[in-house]
Amino acid sequence: MPSVQIVSFDLPVSPLYGGTFLIRQTIKLLHANGVSVILHAFVYGDKTISESLKEECSQIFLYNRHQYIRHQFSKLPFIIKSRESVQLIQNLKLSAAPILLEGIHCAAILERSSIKENRIFLRWHNIESDYYCNLYKLDTTWRRFYYLLESYKLRAWEIKIKSRKGVKHIFIRKSESDKMQLESSSLIPPLHGNKISFQHQKEEYALFHGKLSVLDNEKAAVFFINQWKKINIPLIIAGAYPRKSLKKMIEKHPSVSLIDTPSYDEMNQLIEKAKYHVLWSFQNNGIKLKLLNALYSGGIVFANKNVYKGTNLNEVVIKVNEHNFTDKFLYSLNSNIDDEYIKKRIDILNKNYSDKLNITKLINVLVGN
Repeated sequence: MPSVQIVSFDLPVSPLYGGTFLIRQTIKLLHANGVSVILHAFVYGDKTISESLKEECSQIFLYNRHQYIRHQFSKLPFIIKSRESVQLIQNLKLSAAPILLEGIHCAAILERSSIKENRIFLRWHNIESDYYCNLYKLDTTWRRFYYLLESYKLRAWEIKIKSRKGVKHIFIRKSESDKMQLESSSLIPPLHGNKISFQHQKEEYALFHGKLSVLDNEKAAVFFINQWKKINIPLIIAGAYPRKSLKKMIEKHPSVSLIDTPSYDEMNQLIEKAKYHVLWSFQNNGIKLKLLNALYSGGIVFANKNVYKGTNLNEVVIKVNEHNFTDKFLYSLNSNIDDEYIKKRIDILNKNYSDKLNITKLINVLVGN
């Protein structure tokens, strides 16, 4: 049985957090396709290993993430420095299986490891230096200076990785692959766990969903709340850990309601039943799993350019911007999805985002001859 070692920046147990959900789905599908998974995960906060994760991994090693203030003064980016681990390197050497680093967060082993680099694959969830630069632009608190410094450090680290021989790279979106221009790289879209569903009866509400403690999602929620001053149908904002300021803002709008930290099943029900999905991002970074969730559910999807750019999905969303969103949404209220459009959406999703096809591609890259 082929084996793969996965190094995860966090314990992949939350199904509502896009980054770790991608990792969790990868483990699930590798296991289902006869690949033994050895998981190495950094942990912080109150998280426990689920029984299903135990069943799908042959071994699980956990490492503490050390978020010391002194790490801010390191030349290494904080998200990498705080995940340095001598024990991780020792445990990785116990197996000859190839190593999949989930995100640049886990790339500290490239700095000091004696592991042969031709065994290492780095999956880029996004370009982290761009992500942190955008956080700097979005934030208005003292943390913005941390984001700016981290962005500079990450940019230098990314340049360093580009010149490193032997490491193979996996991108989930063409935009990042084109920007980094790495010779030894593969493009494999994210594994998402969705199945196409167009037959369910939809309910007359719009849904915006995402982890609301993430600044980009919070800003997007505020944008939609302001748009809803001219829209009468209900808007549901659903997501984990919203701040009090967002809660108070929602309370003032009779057409907008909040579902605070729904369960995985509750969120799936909301996505499945929504007739309209409204998606917005202030960052053009990575593939938004919420876009795939919405498209697979069969609802009408509105999205700005930062959401769909580089995804091949621009033909199956209603493209909006800050100037025309309200008009386009109101115009579409009496619209229904016709059979031709459904076929087009299904064809594009099956061609580019089929989990069955993409897990086969990933296995071939990681353990193929």
